[in-house]
Amino acid sequence: MLTYDFPKRQGGPQARARLCAAARCLPVLLLLSAAACSSPSGDARAPATGGVASFEALAGGGAPVGQGPEAWARWLDSPWKADDGDAPSYRVSRLACPGGECEVAEEAMVDTCRALFDADLRNLEADREARSSYQDWRLKCYAGRAIAQADIAADSHLADFAMEANGYRRLPAALGFPSGPAQVAAIVEIQAAHGDLGAFIDQVLTGVTAVTAADAPPRQVSIADDEEWTRSWTWLARGDINHDGHEDLLVAASLHDSATRALYAHRLFVVERPTADAPLSLAQEISLVAGPVVCDPYVAHCEREIVQAADAEQAALAPSATE
Repeated sequence: MLTYDFPKRQGGPQARARLCAAARCLPVLLLLSAAACSSPSGDARAPATGGVASFEALAGGGAPVGQGPEAWARWLDSPWKADDGDAPSYRVSRLACPGGECEVAEEAMVDTCRALFDADLRNLEADREARSSYQDWRLKCYAGRAIAQADIAADSHLADFAMEANGYRRLPAALGFPSGPAQVAAIVEIQAAHGDLGAFIDQVLTGVTAVTAADAPPRQVSIADDEEWTRSWTWLARGDINHDGHEDLLVAASLHDSATRALYAHRLFVVERPTADAPLSLAQEISLVAGPVVCDPYVAHCEREIVQAADAEQAALAPSATE
């Protein structure tokens, strides 16, 4: 079983319980469509030409940003390189607790994406102190693998999509990263009414303010709410990610504690628009959570099911999840 350590923040155990419950509910969102796409103005547009493109948010670590799938395939086997020139390596492990006494059952060192994929299949996770930066590498690796496997699209209905200005609001509401069961239910209702991410922000989140940072990568939008969560959406790449002939967007959604900047999680989505008059919709979520390869019946093209743990603390908190 896999245990998740949720960030400690105002609201404490009950807040973490709500997040745990929300994560269990999330698969029901993944096949619902979003609201109609518009053609907003902005600088972060996709070129009208075809091809597979990766963007600046994936820069660093020697990643071949701007190069084709073949370069990304090679990068997956290359040792990681930090921006300061160091070669990061992470100890990952899995605990076994027979009779309540926990000990390391298996461990390994990870310094490439291939090693990370193997560690995920074996349910190995980084030490708590290094987990946030390890999750950043995990996002980059799974995005890199999606780019390496992408095709050149036969057609595109996304040439006018822009992540800046109001463009991100046209993304599917499922990218809203709900922080509790009530927000999960709200997203289901919004999508049933053909709403989008903008509707989720306007109708569900309160006290929303834009977040700007000098070091934020292009094609990224962040907002904060009065529950002290910061959500970010980052456009990572474009191309035929799900192999249906149409151009897709590869978009990361991230959730941080606003006060501490502690990372709760990244999520990675494939967003499509198969026809000119179709809304932006969710084609696939690429799981970034370690665990056994299990298909979830709610998820199209599923790769991995999010496996929720039941350690003593979370088991004790379970009743609060329904409050």
